[in-house]
Amino acid sequence: MNTLATELTRQGHPISDDTARRLLIEAGYSLQGNAEVLEGNQQPDRHAQFG
Repeated sequence: MNTLATELTRQGHPISDDTARRLLIEAGYSLQGNAEVLEGNQQPDRHAQFG
């Protein structure tokens, strides 16, 4: 979340991490990571099948 708040502040829209998080949650966004990051790479050559 820090990256979003930092970039908004840099662009002239000062906002704290907590406020950015609260607003996103209120707008219906969830703070979930990528499924592959959460589950791990379960098949070693998974990416090779798309190459």
